[in-house]
Amino acid sequence: MTLWGICLLFFKFGLLSFGGGYVLIPMIQESLVESNLLSAAEFAEIISIAQILPVPPWLWHYYPHIQFYFPFYMLP
Repeated sequence: MTLWGICLLFFKFGLLSFGGGYVLIPMIQESLVESNLLSAAEFAEIISIAQILPVPPWLWHYYPHIQFYFPFYMLP
């Protein structure tokens, strides 16, 4: 899968997100594991680490914007 494909995949998840990020975890897992980008064990590790890490209070306001726009900054 190309970088554009990954960005479009997560853009689709962003369009469909309603009810928070926990709703999207099964969809993201299915897409990433089926395309062999991650194994199921690697995905579970990433989710568990992401839940442990705190977000600094000054970043709370900017966090959704960073999640949405950051993948597009990685494109050439």
